[in-house]
This record gives sequence, structure tokens and C-alpha cells, in this order.
Amino acid sequence: MFKRRFVAASLAACGALLIAACGSSSNNASNAGPINVGITGPFTGPYADPGIAIRNAGELAIADINTAGGVNGRQLKAFNADDACDAQQGVQAAQKLLTQKIIAIVGGYCSGASIPESDTLHRNGDLPFITAASSNPKFTDQGYDNVFRMVSRDDAEAPADVSFMQQWLKASKIAIMHDNTTYAKGVADSAKQSAQAAGMTVTYFDAITPGQKDYTAALVKVSTGHPDVLFYTGYYPEFGLLAKEYVALSPSYKLNGDSACADPSVIKVAGTAVTNAGITINTLPTTQFIHNAKNDKFTSAYKAKYGQDPG
Repeated sequence: MFKRRFVAASLAACGALLIAACGSSSNNASNAGPINVGITGPFTGPYADPGIAIRNAGELAIADINTAGGVNGRQLKAFNADDACDAQQGVQAAQKLLTQKIIAIVGGYCSGASIPESDTLHRNGDLPFITAASSNPKFTDQGYDNVFRMVSRDDAEAPADVSFMQQWLKASKIAIMHDNTTYAKGVADSAKQSAQAAGMTVTYFDAITPGQKDYTAALVKVSTGHPDVLFYTGYYPEFGLLAKEYVALSPSYKLNGDSACADPSVIKVAGTAVTNAGITINTLPTTQFIHNAKNDKFTSAYKAKYGQDPG
């Protein structure tokens, strides 16, 4: 049900590699051998599912490019590095890829890892970094000319989220919960500003700690303010549990998640709670909504290679 937009963004990012590869291959050891490119993201840990999906889509795109003859007659070769959505591991992932004499990196999921990765790449050859998912404004506000993103910024997403809650969920009072990560805090801050500018009352603004097994205490605090909607700006592992526990407190409560909450695992964690009319998730049209020759070909190829729908 819940499909992410980031797989398609990863595919588009790899297409952009054609420009990078044609423009510069001086970082490769040989102009006769393959052109080395890097793919980074969380391949382990709680956010591994979208990271692996991004990696899969990137490798599939590279295979298509190579089948079509490569770039100027040279094949692309992918090197993967796990950043685990962690800042320090992000730097290590970028450094690892630099040892492979890459000409560019695609991928990236968590802004908290992608931002330090972009800094490492900027200081070591100004290598292009095309992120499929990192949306914190700082990623492109650092003044670097080597960073690009395939998704909207948090300060564009959050106002749209607030507009949805006000116009479609008929909310005049909202509670905002985040998880203190770079991405989630950025969306939360922007949402608070947008809500107040729209004349809405913010009844709660606080963070939870990712990875905990019970958020009932935090949800009880939220409920004391009687918000029309609780807006969670963090990631999908916590959203499923929040949905389950929030609906248990009262079936009439409304819970809205941002785009990082859209993942099939939400259904597994939340169970029947996701059928509650008050549970909504904001995202963009992705592979299961768009049907054209290119998209259908990609979806079929992804399923054939990996045994599942693009996630």
C-alpha cells in the first residue's frame, strides 16, 4: 500500500550520472576501464528497507546504462557504502567510496548522514553527490556546487503538510512530534512556523526517542492538549507504533505522518489501527500510482530482479 517516492528518485539520480560521467572521469585510475560510481544509504539498521530499495534501483539503472553501451563506450561500476543514517558513519562511507576513485555518488536517505557526506565529498575533489531522499535545506544551503537533490525540501514539504491538515482534516489545533533527527526536526520546525502563520494553535511540540518500545506516556501528554491532529515528522518505524497506541487511547484521534512514515512495515506494526479513518500519511505519487511505458518497464524489471515491488 505505502510505496516510497525515493526509489524513482534514485533511478533518476542514476540517470543524472550520465552527465557527471560524461563531464568528468579524471578521478578514475584509467580512462580505459570502468567508470566508478558510489551508492550510499542505510543498508543496515532500522532504516535499512528504503536504503536497500534505493541501492537496488541504483544498481538496476546502472545495469540498464551498461546494457545500452555505457558512457562513451565505458561501463559504469557501482560501489556501495552503508551510512546507517548516522553522521559519523556517513563520513566513513564517503571516505570509503573515495578510495575507489569514484566520480560521483548517488543515493542517501537520512539528511543527518547525507550532509556530512556532502561535506567530505566537497573537500575531496568537489565530487557530485545526487541524493534521492535527503530533504533538509542545509544539504543544498551549504554553498557547495557539488550537491543536488531529487526531492523537495523540508521547508516546502511542511507547509503543504500543514495545508492538508487544515483544509482536508479540518484542523485548527495540531500537536507536532519529531524524533530530533536532522530531517524530522527540520520538518517539525517548519510545520510549527507554517501552522502559526496560518492561524492554527500548536498544542504540543516535543521529541520522542527513536527505537523505544512504548510511547504511551508521550501520547497521553499530547492528548491533554486536545489537538485535532497529531503530526509526526519522524520515520516509519516509530509511526507504526504511534498509530497503534494512539488509536488505542481513542479511536477518534487523528494522526498524520509525513513522507518518511510511508512504508509497508507500518501495516505490520500498527495492524488494524491503520484502517482507522484518522490515520493519514502525506507522500507523493510513486510507482504504484503512475502508469506509463517507462515506469511500468522499471517496475517489472525491479520485481523480476528483486522479487518484490519497488519499495
